[in-house]
Amino acid sequence: MQDFFVTQKLFRFTLICAVFVVCVVGVAVITRHLRQNEVIPAMREIFPTQAHTLFWEENIEYSPQVHIRQIPIIALCYESGIFYDPSNDTITLPEGVSIISTTHNAAFYIHEIVLDGVYLPRDNRLFMVYSPLVINIEQYGNTLNIRTRHGTIVNDGDGYMQLVNLRDIYHTIVIIDPGHGGLDSGAPNVRGRSYPAESEIVLAISQKLLEIFDEPGILLIPTRTENVAVDNGDRYRLANRVADYFVSIHANACDRSRYSRGTLTLYGAAEGSAELAYSFQTALAHALGSNDRGIGTDLGLRILRNSNVPVALLELLFLSNPEEAARLANPATQTLIAETLADVLRGLEARV
Repeated sequence: MQDFFVTQKLFRFTLICAVFVVCVVGVAVITRHLRQNEVIPAMREIFPTQAHTLFWEENIEYSPQVHIRQIPIIALCYESGIFYDPSNDTITLPEGVSIISTTHNAAFYIHEIVLDGVYLPRDNRLFMVYSPLVINIEQYGNTLNIRTRHGTIVNDGDGYMQLVNLRDIYHTIVIIDPGHGGLDSGAPNVRGRSYPAESEIVLAISQKLLEIFDEPGILLIPTRTENVAVDNGDRYRLANRVADYFVSIHANACDRSRYSRGTLTLYGAAEGSAELAYSFQTALAHALGSNDRGIGTDLGLRILRNSNVPVALLELLFLSNPEEAARLANPATQTLIAETLADVLRGLEARV
């Protein structure tokens, strides 16, 4: 009899849980439907402590597929006469206001504009902008932080700033990834601690590449420009978000033998990776006169497995081989490698 009551209680509890789950799922589905079909304001001005609508356009319905024909001009820096016009992505500056500096993080689509002039901005404000290019503009005193949907540059004009989508200038964007960094020095140099380790060598090559590369229409974005740690997940996520190609630069090593030598290039799972790897492999092996170890893949490596764009991981030469370690430490060899990479990059075709 006692078992019967226990079973009955369990049945009631299970029934109540099932009803609760059904209710929660139903509310979520209905809420999502309402959000997808609601008419929202064309622009909002959000303060740290409260949110309210500054402009409300009753007849504007926003969705990624709907072109917004009318978007109100937004006043930045209260009573300063600084305005942003989403229809042509311009920020107009009144007489007496000038640009001190512009700082651009093309990888993360953030652009900092520091202004100077005779105006007194009020509280810090965040403007949410429903436009094809700009997501929001944050005003902190005399600084504007602009976050965009796509890579953007700012052209300083006479009395205005023009925001321009990077894709309107560059047909191809390539992530250049010097491997390792920070406490992760990569493979040690067999010649001793007085010689640079892998992380330093590949960073030097990357810097030389960025200095000499000047192909119009192709933008190179490095994952690091100094000897700092970068998470491998951040590397391939950056490539997936902004790039057409992903090139990771490394040096090889073999613990079992000091005689292993040559150049190897690994490719990832994304379509086009093998072709990209082959282009770099043949060019590097020829330029360095090294043992051509061909191309291969290792999907155990996260950047090769998880990159959604064509990716090539370059194993230039062996730091465990005394002769090749000395070559990699030589600035002349580093320049040769950078020039070879530049030649291959110039030949990349734009991806649709």
